[in-house]
Amino acid sequence: MALQVYTEEQLNYFRICYITTDILPQGLRTIFKQEWDNRYKAIYGEWKDVPKNDWTLETAKLQRAKEEMLDSLPQ
Repeated sequence: MALQVYTEEQLNYFRICYITTDILPQGLRTIFKQEWDNRYKAIYGEWKDVPKNDWTLETAKLQRAKEEMLDSLPQ
């Protein structure tokens, strides 16, 4: 089995892929949480880093309208 030798251009591509898929999203999540807490903590509560936060920005009226639309779809 021969070892693959990568060109400098290929290595740079792999580096960019790593930065955009691993490092950048982590930083964006951190900034989002900080901004959320600075702007909306008093209104909607602190951002909880769980798959589903227990807050919603939708009004009860909008939620009912969505439920009615889904219920009216043919089965």
